[in-house]
Amino acid sequence: MLEFIQSSLLIIFLTLASYWDLRERRIPNWLTMAGVAISICMAFAIWLSGGNVGPNMFGMTVAVFVMLLLYLGGGVGGGDVKLAITFGFLSGYPNVVQYIFYGSLAALILILTRLAWAGETYSVLKKIAKSKPHIIHPSPTERDEPEEEIKKRSTSFSVALLLAVIWVWILAIS
Repeated sequence: MLEFIQSSLLIIFLTLASYWDLRERRIPNWLTMAGVAISICMAFAIWLSGGNVGPNMFGMTVAVFVMLLLYLGGGVGGGDVKLAITFGFLSGYPNVVQYIFYGSLAALILILTRLAWAGETYSVLKKIAKSKPHIIHPSPTERDEPEEEIKKRSTSFSVALLLAVIWVWILAIS
């Protein structure tokens, strides 16, 4: 029963995060903090039922670590890192590894599709080939274009994670 509740909360949480991310290009703090509160309540419920909270805690650790690395590399925003706390806890280990893997593939497909649709694939790949890799986000003064332009072209990782969770569930059902 708790697994069904966790799975339902995960879908609801990712759907809300995706909605806000697509609408405003950010994930609000109230949503990520509510997710943390839900995770704490779920941990308590798992513990009360005699279950093992270890896989959930390890899933959260893995998700935060991976998202933090992506954030430092400039691939995701801070909201995605905070989202990883709840996402990782509700997914648990090893499910979180599958979701992040398929979410990354979904993000890549979304990015390439958007670039192809806009006719920018070649110019973006050329720009990437000429650029220096960043260990951390480049400061606004180091960027070639305004942050609003970057946000308009960015891909929502929360949407990619939602697609990944749905995909893995479909594979599990069939």
